[in-house]
Amino acid sequence: LDINTGLFFEERPSFDILGLINNRGETSKKRRKSMDTLFIPGWLITFVIVAILVLILLVKGYVNAKPNEVVVITGLRKQRHLRGKAGFMIPFVEQRSYLDIEQFSTDVRTSEAVPTLDFINVRADAAVKLKIGTTDEMIARAAENFLNWNTTDISNSVQDVLEGNLREVIGQMELRKMVNDRQEFASKVQDNVAPDLAKICLLYTSPSPRDTR
Repeated sequence: LDINTGLFFEERPSFDILGLINNRGETSKKRRKSMDTLFIPGWLITFVIVAILVLILLVKGYVNAKPNEVVVITGLRKQRHLRGKAGFMIPFVEQRSYLDIEQFSTDVRTSEAVPTLDFINVRADAAVKLKIGTTDEMIARAAENFLNWNTTDISNSVQDVLEGNLREVIGQMELRKMVNDRQEFASKVQDNVAPDLAKICLLYTSPSPRDTR
């Protein structure tokens, strides 16, 4: 109450404009400082992306060939072979395939009686061991026939060749000779069938006639 004028005056809280401006300035500085802390340089992002891509290419391009297989790499460049060692290929451009060069056994028998040189009909069977040849030339040709095949598939594919040669040798020998001299019989079978198998890059390593009846 103003005694002189008789008017009432209401006290209001003071408003510090300068203080408010200062507070806003401090808040803006803190926000800018926080943004500076979170900022990641563009070159670092690029480096991380490139490093990840290179790592993916290295992992996908790494090739490790076991001692009993050949990895055949085809695509951009000339066909390459890896055996018992590691190497690299270009992912998405080159592709890898496998050749099983492990020695395997297969049975061969005559499907019907075959006359011997002395006109006695017999049936014969033998156990033979085969493997894919490992020279560069033989691997290249074997890749045309047996790429990604297992030994069972290879064995089934050569049954007709083996049986045909076994029948041919039986017709060239007398029964007594076949029974008494199995080593000669085995050698004749090997000599007879080896050229045919070589055409498809297979080696005939161990013939073993088992029965003649």
